[in-house]
Amino acid sequence: AETRPLAEAPAATPRVVQAARGVKQPGFDLRYLAWSVFLIGQQRGSGSGVLIGPDRILTNCHVLAGGATNRLFAIHSVTRTAYKVEKYARLVEEDACLLFAPGAGNDSVAWGDSAALRPGDTVHTLGHPGGSRDIMWSQGRFLDRVSLKGESFLFSTNECRPGSSGGPLLDNDGRLVGIVTLTRYFQSKTGGPPQYRD
Repeated sequence: AETRPLAEAPAATPRVVQAARGVKQPGFDLRYLAWSVFLIGQQRGSGSGVLIGPDRILTNCHVLAGGATNRLFAIHSVTRTAYKVEKYARLVEEDACLLFAPGAGNDSVAWGDSAALRPGDTVHTLGHPGGSRDIMWSQGRFLDRVSLKGESFLFSTNECRPGSSGGPLLDNDGRLVGIVTLTRYFQSKTGGPPQYRD
């Protein structure tokens, strides 16, 4: 899978931001879904996040590692407006944290069902690899569902680089089925089952 900018424009062209999210088009609507994605920043690094409720952004806890709440912020992927993260909570025994960023809005992503994914289904990621202010997206195929150390992981062929962590994994209708994190996958050269490492 390839990671691409959501929109590419010549450097001399002024950046035009649509005033509102608008109405979702059928299927996977990139421009609509971008309104639910954020760049999560802190003093030591950055990652991505997805709005799941009013002013509530879901991300990986490792994106926040070493960051104090007085230096955490969320930048909207479309408007590029920055919001201060006032507090966050970790989901029990998972690398998932819920951030509270007043003013971040209510352009939440719709919930999907990860249990409904079948190998070969199309899945998408959106995020900010490398701390880029530009939102990037990747289309891939769902491969497998694996349990590691008590957590469930969805493996896909999407290309995700550092900074993609915490961004949404979406089904082909644009519904949230997971969040991106790094887990290693090793294919056996002898035809045995694949091996996974976190």
